[in-house]
Amino acid sequence: MLAYHLVRLKQAKETPVAWEIDPLEDLNRQQQQMEQINTQLGFLLPNAEREEHGKITPEGRFRIWKEAWLLDYFGLSSRYN
Repeated sequence: MLAYHLVRLKQAKETPVAWEIDPLEDLNRQQQQMEQINTQLGFLLPNAEREEHGKITPEGRFRIWKEAWLLDYFGLSSRYN
């Protein structure tokens, strides 16, 4: 796979560039941001309530169910409806 990628870079006359930040740190930062956004939107419970009630709110469970249902039956998510 790496060899194929290097061939594609060479064909496109592109040069590899090193990451400016650690990819794992970037991924963790993005995950924290998404958790914060979903908590603000009411899909996730605040950290203090998660041990007693779980992580996902009833609204979050409904959203997951709706997305799964739409994908299963129509092949597209609710953002296209």
